[in-house]
Amino acid sequence: MASQKPQFMKEHSGSIRAIVGNIGVGVDAELIEALSRLEIMLSYSVGVDKIDLNKCREKGIRVTYTLDVLIKDVVDLAIGLIPAMLRRLCASDHCSILGKSSLGCSNRGGSTLGGSTLGCSYQGGSIIGCLNQGGSTLGGSTLGYST
Repeated sequence: MASQKPQFMKEHSGSIRAIVGNIGVGVDAELIEALSRLEIMLSYSVGVDKIDLNKCREKGIRVTYTLDVLIKDVVDLAIGLIPAMLRRLCASDHCSILGKSSLGCSNRGGSTLGGSTLGCSYQGGSIIGCLNQGGSTLGGSTLGYST
């Protein structure tokens, strides 16, 4: 795909007015300069760390991203995956589908979150409060760390 970028840029750089997607891979000053008609960047990823905001400001390019819109969904998924992992639900399901009762597959039920402490690390503080509530709901406690 990277080998196609120079040809793509040669053919289309003068007509691109928007970048839409997960901008986590980055949009640097060189790319912004190459896209002479760029007006807006819309990212469905959280944050703008990898976007050259100074260059966007200089050229009048608008930048949007999802701020806290996904936090509850991320927390729901995290809280749902913790008991699944502890109780080995995915591994057991895989073994059941394959019809295996040996070769590393066992019927052990795993463990529970009750009485455990869940540690969380996240860049940005707002998700920690949600995880704290979720961990408590499952009978454990949560230690959150935000960078």
